[in-house]
Amino acid sequence: MNELPKHPNLFASEIIKFTRYSKTLIYQLLERGEIPSYKVNGVYRIDRTEFTEWWEKQRVRQNFESA
Repeated sequence: MNELPKHPNLFASEIIKFTRYSKTLIYQLLERGEIPSYKVNGVYRIDRTEFTEWWEKQRVRQNFESA
């Protein structure tokens, strides 16, 4: 799996690369507010810590549902 960049604010393209989810899915999740984010001049920014917490919850949910 890819590693997240070390800087505190991530871009959608970095999330797409990390998760290997489609661009469409990531933007849908961002627009619905499922991935915590904010916009600067119309560009999504994702706090690295908040994204990491969200990602761990997704992994736990995925493991629970597949058990």
